[in-house]
Amino acid sequence: FQIDTEWNSCVETDTDAFRMNQRETEAHQARLKHLCRICGGSFKADPYKRSHPVHGPVDNVMQALLRKKEKRATSWPELLVKVFKIDVRADIDTIYPTNFCHNCWKFIQRKFSNAPGEVYFPRRGPVEWHPHSSSCEVCDTLSH
Repeated sequence: FQIDTEWNSCVETDTDAFRMNQRETEAHQARLKHLCRICGGSFKADPYKRSHPVHGPVDNVMQALLRKKEKRATSWPELLVKVFKIDVRADIDTIYPTNFCHNCWKFIQRKFSNAPGEVYFPRRGPVEWHPHSSSCEVCDTLSH
């Protein structure tokens, strides 16, 4: 009977660890929903909480602008590759945010509009995202 008890205890520990890991992953994923895929900024910083999906067709405003410029991109993945050199098509939602902020949207808009002067991205480049870990920057930053 002692062997059985030890085995059950081991199974319970593994199950508890799995549940804890699953909860951490879900919490991490929930935090990602508040962050921009491109710059890493929080949507909470925008008083209107505007965000745009990284997948799917571009919105009507962007579509009209692209048509004027005779650009053929019709989906956000196509446009994000052209502007930021980010390929979101293989993104996994436990690692990458699924939306981008309105500031990055405005950057794309300025890039394709007739705005005078050069358009600069406010950061050195897009954020590099990593899977959740014990030293996760996403969870450490947003939990404080």
